Formats: sequence, C-alpha cells, structure tokens
Amino acid sequence: MAVDDLLMAINNEDLEVACHAIYALGRIGGNQVIDGLLRTLQKTDSNSPNQHHIADALGVIGGTRTIVGLQSLLSHEDVNIRSVATDSLCLIGGEQVVDGLLLALQDPDPEVRDRAVYGLWRTESDRALPGLLAALRDSDSAVRESAAIVLGFMKSEDAIEALVASLDESDPLVYRGISASLISIGGQRAIDCLWLAAHDSSPKVRWRATVLLGTLGDSRATDRLIHALEHQDVFIRQKAVMALGKIKTPTAIKALLQVVKDPSSIVRCAVAEVFGEVGTESALKVLQFLGRDPDNSVRHTVVYQLEKIGNSKAAEILIPFTKDHSYNVRDRAMESLKKIRTTQENRDPLPPSQD
Repeated sequence: MAVDDLLMAINNEDLEVACHAIYALGRIGGNQVIDGLLRTLQKTDSNSPNQHHIADALGVIGGTRTIVGLQSLLSHEDVNIRSVATDSLCLIGGEQVVDGLLLALQDPDPEVRDRAVYGLWRTESDRALPGLLAALRDSDSAVRESAAIVLGFMKSEDAIEALVASLDESDPLVYRGISASLISIGGQRAIDCLWLAAHDSSPKVRWRATVLLGTLGDSRATDRLIHALEHQDVFIRQKAVMALGKIKTPTAIKALLQVVKDPSSIVRCAVAEVFGEVGTESALKVLQFLGRDPDNSVRHTVVYQLEKIGNSKAAEILIPFTKDHSYNVRDRAMESLKKIRTTQENRDPLPPSQD
C-alpha cells in the first residue's frame, strides 16, 4: 500500500485498520510520513485513541525533522496533544530532545510536566539536571515527587544541595522521595550538607537532617537521636531507633537497649529490626527478650530477624516460636527453621525440631 493510502487509512472508522496503518507508517518513516503524521496529530480529537499510536510511531521514526515538529506541538492549545508530543520526545530520547523536554517542563499542565521529568532522566544528559533541580520546587506535589525520585536514580552529587534545601517539603510522599535520594547518593558531600541543615532555624529541617545523618552513619547525630527516643510522637521514636541502628556505635546500641519496653509496638518492632541487623550474641539476647513480647507483630518481626541471622543459636531461639499462640508467628517460625536448616546443613548441627 502506498504512503498516501496509509496516511488516509489513519482516519478509518475501523480502529484496527487505523492502527495497522499507523504502525506501518512508523516502520516506513521518511519526510512524507513524518509530515503526514504530525498534521494528523494536530487535528485529532482529544479522545481519539489514535493520538497515542501516532505519538508512538513518531517516537520510533525519530530524527531531527520529527523532533522539530513535536517541539512545535508543545505550544498547542490542546493539552492532550502537548502530552502525547512529550511522550514522543521521551520515546526518542537522547541529547537531541533535551530542549523540547525542558520546554515541556514549563507546561501549565502538571501531568505534562511530570512526563517531562522522567523523559529528561532518560536522556542521560547533563543539561537535564538544572531543569530537574528546579522541578523540586514545582507547584504540583506529584511533579516534585517525580523530580526527587529521578535525582536519586541519577546519583548526581550536584543534586545534593538542592535536595537538602528541599527538606522543608510539606508533602510526606515528596519528602520520602527526597530522603531516599539523599540516602541513595550518599557520600561525604551529602553528610556535610546535612550537618549544616541539622543546625537550620526550622525544627522540621533540623530533625529531618539529623535522621538522615544517622541513616548515613554519621555518629555526630547520636546525641540528638538518643534524645528523640523519648519524644511523644511514636513515629519520631521509630525513626530515631532506625537511625541509631545505622550508626551502630556502642553509645547508640546502649541507648537502644533502653527502648525494648517502649509503649508502642511500632517502636519495639524497629528495635527488633535493628538488633537483627547487628546479629551479635548480645543482639540475639535482645531478640530473645522481645520474643516474649505480648504483641504479635513484634514477635513476628523477631522471627524474621532470627531467620536473617540464620546461625544455630538463632535456630535454637526460634524453636519455641513454633508453639506460639499466633498462627502467623508459628507459620513464619516453622518456615524460618526450614530455611536455616537448608543453609546450615553442612555446618554446625542444629537442635532437633519440636514440631
């Protein structure tokens, strides 16, 4: 079928025929096809499924002519056309689409901006970074969250200052992305910036920076985190426990011993996780103590941590859990014992099963 016929078939009432025509045109390529697809895209109805098929075909064809045409559509009055044009640029990728995606990052519609964020990441271009850093302060929280996540994927130390400057973020999902990215990037530069933020005038910023310092293993945060173990907010106590567990200094571990009887099971579960990571003989004693906790979730956490430690002593402590009154704890304990026996069968003999 000739290109002219295929271009006409795009508007066929039979969607299957139209899709096949678009697919074929995408495989053929060439200036006539590019111009025809761009013209058709401009005129398609907002609800037309052909928009996305055309965008995909243009993305497959790529090239300078396609990119220029798609960039011109980024100022179209129809947000759906701007959106699919952005998708096409994302599909083409590479240095050549950065300018177009930076333009899309200024679009009045947040969904278009969000698509542009991920497209900029996939270009792997240094020129994308300033736009992504600016997106951390976008008016839409979903765009800010995407920018934070993408910067973590990039692992660029040049993003650290902007991420730390965004610790005042009010949306919890965006903050989670920011903190995850700072942890992912890590390094001395992140620690130095966070130490400065730990002395910020904002209590929220100071606390968040302190927790992240602990998570990155900076012992300078120890005293503040220990103090936070007595905070009335259960989630602050939980975060302090986890951060101290990353520091792992004798002072930090000693402080954690004081919260095995915290009134919240959330905090006690966090303590179990920390000592499971420590895995020493004394840590096993703490897990054994927490194994008598009245809360099922704490005992279940203990069982899982004993499984991770996976030595003969951990298996010995696990045996009583196979008689636990909670089915979930019993079931997890039996599975954990089986896994330990499988991995340790050629090592020290394990105590006999009582199930």
